[in-house]
Amino acid sequence: MTSINWIVLVYKIPSEPTKYRATVWREIKRLGGIYLQNSVCIFPDIDDVALNVSSLANQIRNMGGTEYLFFTTSPTQAQATELVSQFQSSRTEEYQALLLEIDELEQQSEEGAQLANISGLNDEFRRLKKQVALVKARDYFAAPLGTAIATRLQKIGTQILRMSKGT
Repeated sequence: MTSINWIVLVYKIPSEPTKYRATVWREIKRLGGIYLQNSVCIFPDIDDVALNVSSLANQIRNMGGTEYLFFTTSPTQAQATELVSQFQSSRTEEYQALLLEIDELEQQSEEGAQLANISGLNDEFRRLKKQVALVKARDYFAAPLGTAIATRLQKIGTQILRMSKGT
């Protein structure tokens, strides 16, 4: 594994209103960061992550909080490997949360649906595809389950398309 650049966000926000904490937590999750400890998050310094984390830092200041951004590299290969593993594990948890819904949709598409229900299957397929795309956008280190889910969704989409054409 080559050297990886990281962005570390350390922040403190007022305890009230509590919506500030929830907003920051949701944004960190959306950006794919992981918590090293309370109020200390790490992100890989790739693509436009730095821009997005800087925007989050501005939001924290606007909430009356304080923040510090540090740009660094892992001091050892073992630390880099451990961090990548944590990122992959976090994304795998998100993919697993979608698996039950994907399993259900796959079962419905394999059983064949009435013509009236194909539209509903297609809507659910598009919703799940969008959810998977959101996770994939923050899957910076390609968690293995992401590829498997993408393959399954493609298969399901093909099956729904065949059903809609009556073949």
